Amino acid sequence: MRIIVFGTGNVYMASREKLQGMDIAAFLDNDPQKQGTYLEGRLIDAPENIGRYAYDCIVLASVHYQEMRAQLEGMGIDKDLIIDRENRGYWSKIRRVESYGWAENSLADRKILLITHDLSLTGAPLMLYYGACILKEKGYGVSVYSKADGRLRYDYLHRGISVSIFEEYDFREEEIRQYFGQYDLILANTVVLWGLVEKLEKMSVPVLWWLHEEDNAYDEYKVGRLPSYENLHVYGVGNRAVTSYRKHGGKQEIGRLVYGIPYGRDTQRPPKRDCGGKIIYAVIGYLSKRKGQDIFISAIEKNWERWKDQAKFWVIGAAAPDQEKAMKATGKAEMYGSVSHERMLELYKEIDVVVCPSRNDPMPVVLTEGMMHRKVCIASDMTGTAELITPFENGLVCRADDIESLSQQIEWTINHRDRFEAIGECAYRTYQENFSLEQFSRRLLGIVGGMMHPGNTLN
Repeated sequence: MRIIVFGTGNVYMASREKLQGMDIAAFLDNDPQKQGTYLEGRLIDAPENIGRYAYDCIVLASVHYQEMRAQLEGMGIDKDLIIDRENRGYWSKIRRVESYGWAENSLADRKILLITHDLSLTGAPLMLYYGACILKEKGYGVSVYSKADGRLRYDYLHRGISVSIFEEYDFREEEIRQYFGQYDLILANTVVLWGLVEKLEKMSVPVLWWLHEEDNAYDEYKVGRLPSYENLHVYGVGNRAVTSYRKHGGKQEIGRLVYGIPYGRDTQRPPKRDCGGKIIYAVIGYLSKRKGQDIFISAIEKNWERWKDQAKFWVIGAAAPDQEKAMKATGKAEMYGSVSHERMLELYKEIDVVVCPSRNDPMPVVLTEGMMHRKVCIASDMTGTAELITPFENGLVCRADDIESLSQQIEWTINHRDRFEAIGECAYRTYQENFSLEQFSRRLLGIVGGMMHPGNTLN
């Protein structure tokens, strides 16, 4: 296929690998200073000279693709020849799907489809996986659709759950019937899928939409009018997720579906290796402004002279190179980067206090895991978990985005290390009562049973 690429800036450079192997006839750019120069051995020409070239389609590689599309259509270019992030032109009838199937799924009387945005081993996708296992064990035929591949695919397949990976979720109406028509219930995970959930209104089956996000996600994903139809049943992972959904114009009838995680091995309080008598504090999760690692580092720097002989500080999670460099430059925290789940289980044996200083976090899994491992947890008041904490009994709470407040909670733990075991045991009971897989199973099966069999829940 012979193509023309319109746009030679950052968007093209970020997408160049996807275009390798294509026969690029020329580049177009509206910048007069680029016109007449060469990129990768091909001429950068003015858009008005497009008639000089033979091509099958034009790829718009710019954030200004809408203006560029209007420019080309104004020149008489067939709109079906123009490809951008919203319109695939002639390619719109071609859909790339990778399917990994299990024949036994087709034998179950009741079929449930789970839809996710990716298959990474992170919060919401991982919680959906635990839900899928519960439904599978109950006898439902479970299948999964995802927009991106990831390590969870292997876990699903190991459990006998079929997985299909779609290049995009921009389904046309006839495709909705084709890909979604054979299921008795559809469970869509996270607000990221709001556009697809809206299209599912055409289906006659119940749709369960499970939300995990707060306000920032609605802005990040440019969520428009929230879908609202009779057979749509919306559930939030906690009160913060529920409040954000309502705030952005969602249905007022929304339930709560708190996730659960399986009881991990070696979660008894093990003997620690000798760390020089120091308390180990850890912030766990990918580095971002929302997660508040900067608040943690600032608190450490402010109190370093008082704390350095009594505590060690760990930052565990994936980070961009510049973020990691900035953190390391302080010299006051150990950076672990991204670690496997197996490695994390080993690290929990050494950690004394799990710190979650998030600026907003509806129900962070790291605090749930900390409670399961009988750790003292310090949660910001902008986490959903904070609602379950009675200060100094089963954890501690600090004000979000407040260095002094976090410092005070860390200081308290340094001065009351004799309380760690009692607080850890209370935290574990909080996990059992709220986040155990047994509790999640009861809640999920009750909701699904009620939706599939109104008037009768499946227990």
